[in-house]
Amino acid sequence: MPEEFSTALKRAETAALDASAVVPSGIAKVIQKRVACVEIELHDDHGLNNLTEASKVHLRNRLGDFAAQVLSESRSIERAEHVGSGPPEITAAHIDEAWWVSRRRIRHSRHPILSVCTRFVQAAGLAGFGIGATSLKQSWGPEVFVVSALAVVAGILVEAYLARTE
Repeated sequence: MPEEFSTALKRAETAALDASAVVPSGIAKVIQKRVACVEIELHDDHGLNNLTEASKVHLRNRLGDFAAQVLSESRSIERAEHVGSGPPEITAAHIDEAWWVSRRRIRHSRHPILSVCTRFVQAAGLAGFGIGATSLKQSWGPEVFVVSALAVVAGILVEAYLARTE
C-alpha cells in the first residue's frame, strides 16, 4: 500500500474515532464502515508519472468502483451457481467471469452445446416451415409444415428457458 494512502486511511480512521468520542450518542450516530483495500501494481514504463494528484484520486475512485462492480457480479455468479448447503465461496473463475460480464456485458452460457443445438433446430424448423408452406398441396406438405412449426416453437421455448436459468 503506498505510504500516502495508508497515512490518509489512518487519519480517516482516527478522525472517525475522534468524532464518535466528541459527539454524544443521543444526537448523532457514527456509522462504522469497514474499508477493504486492494493493492494494484502497474507494469507500465511510465506508471503514474504524468497524472496530477486530482487525476490519481479520480483513477483510484474509478478503479475502486470497478473492483466493487466486479466483486458484486462475482457474488451474483456464485449465488447462481452455488450448490449444496456449504458457505459461499468466490473463486478465481467467478472473478474472471465477473470481469468479462462487467467489461463486455457478456455472461458465458452454462449450456453452450444445448444453445447451439437449439439454434440449429430453429433454423431447420424455419427452413422446413418454408418448404412445407409452399408444398401444402402435396401429401407430405401439411405434415412438414406442422412439424416444422412445432420445432420452431419448441426451440424458442427452450432458448427462453436457457436464458432464464443462466
